[in-house]
Amino acid sequence: MADIQDDLVSALEHKNPKVKVETLKLIEGFVGSASKPNAAKVHSSVLPAAAKSASEAAPDIREAALAVLVAFGLKAGSVSVLNKVTDKLDDSRKKKLEDMVQQATTGGPPSRGPASAMASPRRSPASAPGSSRPSSARVCHCQLFPKKAF
Repeated sequence: MADIQDDLVSALEHKNPKVKVETLKLIEGFVGSASKPNAAKVHSSVLPAAAKSASEAAPDIREAALAVLVAFGLKAGSVSVLNKVTDKLDDSRKKKLEDMVQQATTGGPPSRGPASAMASPRRSPASAPGSSRPSSARVCHCQLFPKKAF
């Protein structure tokens, strides 16, 4: 990837948003699967371009760019390597980045407080355990449409 890092940076400046998104996905995949020294080789050129993409107007570009930043932070073992490039991000994007890092390190969604922990998924009465109503999946309609003999 070090051989094509200039091409990647120029693709992140392309006018077509799909080119940007796919390039960011490629970078994220590389960083996630590369060794730490290989990822460090492209860190200085690709990371600032990805951070710049995190300020784009299109939400899919922003999400992909933040995913690249998370991948670099996780590969480095610390998100402190991102501090230099994330200074230009606004507070909402920094918060989103922190949530994504937390989710990636803990393996679950970020905690939002006691209200989300207390909420339980709602079930319909028919799907509740011990319900006497049969579910629609158990009804057989075989008798309604008999096969015709030709």
